[in-house]
Amino acid sequence: MLKLSDHLPPPEDLLDLEPEQIAGGLMGYLNAAADAHEQSRSPRSQPAPKVFHRGNFSRDDGVVEYAGRDWYGEVPIALMEAWTWSQSEGLLVPAPHHDADWMVLSRRGRKVRNAASLRGLRRVDLLLRGSLDPRVAQKVWPSFLAGDYDTAVFQAFREVEIAVRAAGGFGPGTVGRPLMRAAFHNETGPLTDLEAEGGEREALRMLFDGAIGVFKNPGSHREVNYDSAVEAAEAIGLASLLLRVVERRSSQE
Repeated sequence: MLKLSDHLPPPEDLLDLEPEQIAGGLMGYLNAAADAHEQSRSPRSQPAPKVFHRGNFSRDDGVVEYAGRDWYGEVPIALMEAWTWSQSEGLLVPAPHHDADWMVLSRRGRKVRNAASLRGLRRVDLLLRGSLDPRVAQKVWPSFLAGDYDTAVFQAFREVEIAVRAAGGFGPGTVGRPLMRAAFHNETGPLTDLEAEGGEREALRMLFDGAIGVFKNPGSHREVNYDSAVEAAEAIGLASLLLRVVERRSSQE
């Protein structure tokens, strides 16, 4: 028999978790049930997916065994919270040709086998690859999805440094903040828009100088810990924007 305990912490610990933290284990359990369903089918049978009913699930043998004495208490409620959250995220969708309460795992939901895979899926939502400059997307995507945010942010801003150096015609010895100051110098910078108002030119120089100083240089010299996927995604988005500014300035020269 499938066991929820193979996918979730003990019930007493479960109650300390938020629905989205429980959902990874719940989806692992439902995926295991779907796998067992597929394996039990005759090779000649119609390839129909495993369907789940919310009411039936709450009375499932695996839920009853897992919840134990708390079967009528808070544990089933926590599981239903995770179920509802999974529906809202499109991991569970209405089953075709069934009443509304019958659900199937979506294509997205079939990828969620545990809490780690759910975290990876949610990282995809935070950083939309199609919205990034291709140079950033190619470099940072694997690191970001793996949760290696420090490397992803460093790689993104290294691409900014490489692009500024190439667009400004600088040699390999000019790096970091000195490179940004030279490239966007108010009067002599090759990437400076001399038609822009003086304050705007200074602000653009400070933007590139500060961004490299904050997001790229520290990673060159020491370990930087980005605990938040949101913060890392926002930093990578800034790098992508800066690359587009460099591209626009170099095309106007």
